[in-house]
Amino acid sequence: MNSFSLKLWERIKQLSLIDKIFSTIDKHHERGVVLYKTDWSKNKIETLVQYLKRQMPSKLAQQIVDDNMHIIKGCDNDTIVDWWFKWVVIHIIYKSDEDKFGVAEKWEHIDHVIATKQADCESGATLLYVLCRLSGVPKNRLRLFGGWVLNNGRKVGHVWLQYRSSYCGRFKLMDWSYHVDLHPIADKPWAYSDKRYVDRWWGFDETRHYKGWR
Repeated sequence: MNSFSLKLWERIKQLSLIDKIFSTIDKHHERGVVLYKTDWSKNKIETLVQYLKRQMPSKLAQQIVDDNMHIIKGCDNDTIVDWWFKWVVIHIIYKSDEDKFGVAEKWEHIDHVIATKQADCESGATLLYVLCRLSGVPKNRLRLFGGWVLNNGRKVGHVWLQYRSSYCGRFKLMDWSYHVDLHPIADKPWAYSDKRYVDRWWGFDETRHYKGWR
């Protein structure tokens, strides 16, 4: 962002207009319900919002947040999200659903992720989302996306988290599994400038589904 844009953004933050602006933008990018087979072993189909809502009352995730509260208490949203991103990268090992469960797709509960310290892309991204929400980060700053991503030269299906930075209001990639970027959030590039993320099928939080191209 240029100096004028940064000054304008600082003024918007001072006037406490950020959430109103984000809500207005998001309203224009909502889409209908997205049904997805979240567990191939049981042929379970549910909306992505339903899946995410089931994760939110996790006592294990809340305990992790409580154990780290002395570190993140009083921090801004960027710092909190950055902390949990690095926590997930350090503590959770990537393991595909095929290797872990013997099925192509199984969106497991985050309690099982915490217990096993292993996760496929979507389950680890969901854990990151929940840790941020339980730490007070507003849901309009967080969005899970699914889409095609280039990984080791191949186009593969993937799920990752994007976060709207307090620094500039732009989405930043918080991909814990495929393309890990440990730079501070303010130094990360705009999420949509990374051409490895070829296509977005859809986005969602715990209340809404969104058009994938955003």
